[in-house]
Amino acid sequence: LGKKYLYGDYVDTSMTRTYFVQFAGYYAQKVEGIWQNDERVEGGPFRTYIFGTDTRTYVIDFHVFAPGEKKWYRLEQLELIVETFQPLL
Repeated sequence: LGKKYLYGDYVDTSMTRTYFVQFAGYYAQKVEGIWQNDERVEGGPFRTYIFGTDTRTYVIDFHVFAPGEKKWYRLEQLELIVETFQPLL
């Protein structure tokens, strides 16, 4: 999808980790890794949460592109924002 719709972005699968966590009170899959774009010489860290309720499936995806800045700090800022998410019941 990234190569088709995001101008060549892709996930470096050798740098990807997947595990299960609690998110918003639900059992969720968490994916962490690095996204890249060789044509535009861009990339950075990303995190994705995937979980379902009785009526919906949620995919919460966020990534960082911050040249010249510490990526970990920006990623943690986004993590704090995502933690405020409340699924519709």
